[in-house]
Amino acid sequence: MDATKTPVAAPRGKLDPITKPLWRYPRAERTRLMEPFVGEQIRIDRWFGRVAAIGDQQYEGTLLAVATTTTGSNADLLILKTTAGTVWALSTAQVYYVELLTPRRRAK
Repeated sequence: MDATKTPVAAPRGKLDPITKPLWRYPRAERTRLMEPFVGEQIRIDRWFGRVAAIGDQQYEGTLLAVATTTTGSNADLLILKTTAGTVWALSTAQVYYVELLTPRRRAK
């Protein structure tokens, strides 16, 4: 490989893990990134920041919907039914990692 050329990363597939915190994306982009995961079994890592004494949380379950909030909000909500049967509404502004519980094989 020529040392002067920078390798180009493969494009991210729609259901590939999201490893960049969603709050780093504009609000509309967060929603667009999460929509392919609707109906899928996923794991979400949520960061509370300075406001929570319990720290980060991890959720596993089925993403039911991406809900749009009012225009005065800075985030939309991910409606997730956990494997334990509870339903959570998680702010896209607090999510820092998303992945499928059972990753799919990429087509060749």
